[in-house]
Amino acid sequence: MTYNLESKLLLALTVCLQLVLTKTTAAEKSDNKAYAEPHSKEEVMLFVKPEMPTSETVNEDSNRVPDFAMNDPLGVEHKSANLYGNTGMLVMITVPNLTQYERQQRWEKWVSKQKWPEHNAPQRVLMEDLSQQQTFKEKARGLMKEKYDPNGDVVVLVDETGVVRRQFGVNLNETVIFLVDSAGRIVHCESDDVEPDRISAQRLITHVRQLAETNGMPNDATAKSVSMAR
Repeated sequence: MTYNLESKLLLALTVCLQLVLTKTTAAEKSDNKAYAEPHSKEEVMLFVKPEMPTSETVNEDSNRVPDFAMNDPLGVEHKSANLYGNTGMLVMITVPNLTQYERQQRWEKWVSKQKWPEHNAPQRVLMEDLSQQQTFKEKARGLMKEKYDPNGDVVVLVDETGVVRRQFGVNLNETVIFLVDSAGRIVHCESDDVEPDRISAQRLITHVRQLAETNGMPNDATAKSVSMAR
C-alpha cells in the first residue's frame, strides 16, 4: 500500500516537472525569437517608420563625415572632431539586433587576426543606432552600459535617433565601416554588401596601416602624400 502511494506520488511529480520544463522551453524559444527579430531589412521596416530625407539628414559633402556629438553608454559626450582629429578613426555603424551583432562579431574575428598598427593608428569607434531597436531598446541600452569599458580600445556611441547614421548614408539594418583621416575625410569604406572574411579584413587593415603611416609623416610630407593620392 505504501509502495503504491509512493509510486503514484513519484508519477505525479514527474508529470508536473515535464509540464514545467515544456512551458519553460516554450518561453525561452519565444524570447529567443523575439531577440532574433528582425532577421531581415523587410522585418525591420515593421518596427521602424519609413524615413523621409530632410535637411537635417543630408551630408553635403559625401567625402566628409558629418559633425556630431553623441554619448557613450555611460552618458559621456564625444564629438566627432575629437574622435578623428588626432589620427583619424575607424567607425563601424550598425544596429543592436541579433542579425547585425553577428556581422559585428565576424568583422571583429577577422580584424583581430590582422596586425594592427603599433603607432598612429586611428581611433576605433562603434556606433549603435538604437532607434532601430524598438522591442528591446531598454534591454539593449542596459547591456551596452554593462559591457562598455571606457578605458578600452573602442569608443561606443549610442545614436538615439538614427540621424547620424542617415547623415553617413547608411540604410536601415546595415553594418558599414568607414575609415576617416584626421581631416574628417572618408578614405575607405566597407559596405553592408561586403562579407566579413579574411580577404575583406586584410583589405581593411591595409588601408588602416596606410593611414597610420601617413599620420606618422611630417606635415609637409603628409600634404604631398595626400596631393599625390588625389
